[in-house]
Amino acid sequence: PHKWCCQDSSSPSRYCHLFNEVRPDYGCSQDAEFVSGVALGDPHILTIDGHGYTFNGLGEFILLAIPQQDFMFQGRTSQALNSQGTKTAATVFIAFAAKE
Repeated sequence: PHKWCCQDSSSPSRYCHLFNEVRPDYGCSQDAEFVSGVALGDPHILTIDGHGYTFNGLGEFILLAIPQQDFMFQGRTSQALNSQGTKTAATVFIAFAAKE
């Protein structure tokens, strides 16, 4: 989200300001390494080790688990709807939850 608002948007100064209001920077630990993963659309996923794929599973899934940190990130998918409101074979993320 930061990159989309503060670098890639049509008006970075406007959207970055709004982003920082909602998600202020509280700093970070010197020993924390940042690795990103991405999930969008009818889930197109880019894993933290760089593998990309499309996933159309239906249900609740563990997307990331770090047992040493007692951390878990879960996602829930539901069937996508077409423009007439009919369910399709594709799925979309409808919820995320994190536990630490």
